[in-house]
Amino acid sequence: GAADDRRNGFYIPVLSRATHYDRVSGYFTSAGLAAAAQGLATFLPGGGTMRLVVGTQLSEADVAAISGPADLDEALASALSGSSALEEDLGDVIHQRYREVLTWMVAAGRREVKVGLKRGPGGLPVPGSEDPNYFHHQLGVFTDAAGAQVAFCGSGNETWSGWVGNSESFSVVASWWGAEWWAAQGAPVATEIDEMWKGNAGPEWMVVDLPTA
Repeated sequence: GAADDRRNGFYIPVLSRATHYDRVSGYFTSAGLAAAAQGLATFLPGGGTMRLVVGTQLSEADVAAISGPADLDEALASALSGSSALEEDLGDVIHQRYREVLTWMVAAGRREVKVGLKRGPGGLPVPGSEDPNYFHHQLGVFTDAAGAQVAFCGSGNETWSGWVGNSESFSVVASWWGAEWWAAQGAPVATEIDEMWKGNAGPEWMVVDLPTA
């Protein structure tokens, strides 16, 4: 039912009102952007930025998109940057061209990506292919222009299946629900993500830049 529709009942409306999105996810696929296309159609022209910490199982195509040069046509790049509008629906275009949009986001500084890896001897990361354990946190925080925040945690990844297809557990807390509630359940999520982004993921794990990973 609508109450269980994480994408249309939560992700898209909250993303469309946010200016920043922090996400920690075991898995990420560019198709997850397609799931969020209608929200990105407002988030990106509004100047929104994202930080993503993810596990090592990225597809070669997505790694290429994250690390490649942006090659969007001027009309779409201009619409994504908020400096002009498209004749067709921007959300539909993002849905169709999500991987190109990912490349543009990274090249434009709108999305930064880091990778969680097991910490090996001497503090060096252990390649994901050499370790059966996996970085599998599922956390997120949205922030709007006024500083209001929404934090969530659950089993879902930053993928199409995580937001649309799978049956997932999911819990949400908002900063305006009350200071005590946020301090107990929201702020710790935001702090944990910040620490992971800085590379602090506990004694056995580390977070490194994507090129290093």
